[in-house]
Amino acid sequence: NLHLTYRPDIETGDRLSFSANLKNVGFNGPDPVPSIQNISGAIHGNLDGGTLYLNARDPILHVDKLFPQAWHWNSARAQFNWILSGNEITLYSPLIQVIADEGEATGDLYLKSSPASAHPAYLDLRIALQNADGRYTAKYLPILSDPEDREIPNWVRDAVRGGHVTQGFIQIQTHLRKFEDTTDTAINLYLQADNAELVYLKGWPPLTNASGEVFVDPFG
Repeated sequence: NLHLTYRPDIETGDRLSFSANLKNVGFNGPDPVPSIQNISGAIHGNLDGGTLYLNARDPILHVDKLFPQAWHWNSARAQFNWILSGNEITLYSPLIQVIADEGEATGDLYLKSSPASAHPAYLDLRIALQNADGRYTAKYLPILSDPEDREIPNWVRDAVRGGHVTQGFIQIQTHLRKFEDTTDTAINLYLQADNAELVYLKGWPPLTNASGEVFVDPFG
């Protein structure tokens, strides 16, 4: 159901407000807003912003120009808030909880963009993994345009071949220009794993049945 309220005598954002219950809805936002499919939950807002309460099965979240794979989860619960101020769009989620083939994950998201201006968007994304399959680690690593920025994600994709991730986190902080030109990128990664398979460098024999920790920060 959808409920719309229009108050022509009000000059604030409440002049037009809405609320709705959603079931398996899809949304493709303007760059750099991610697209999301199979949305179920509730939404409300006005001309100044709003909130989406997500409680969905089989949702798909995709930032196609930054992440090569869409994030397909078995289930997800989250609260997404957005604020519209002039030409600026701010999207943030204080807590995202998902269950997927790779295991359990939680995260938070902050995205600020001015689509009509030349200023690059800013993205801060943090993902925590628990009882996860190490083969899926690369799923949450971005494709970056700067060759130096690509070194860390590419190493993780090539090096981590499998294993059980007891716990870990990935943090990405970057300025983006329509998700095509990336600068000022910082990636932090930590994995605590057992029964892991790791190829530290191409051509080296794999290290198998290993237990240990992997630390990656912007300095190497």
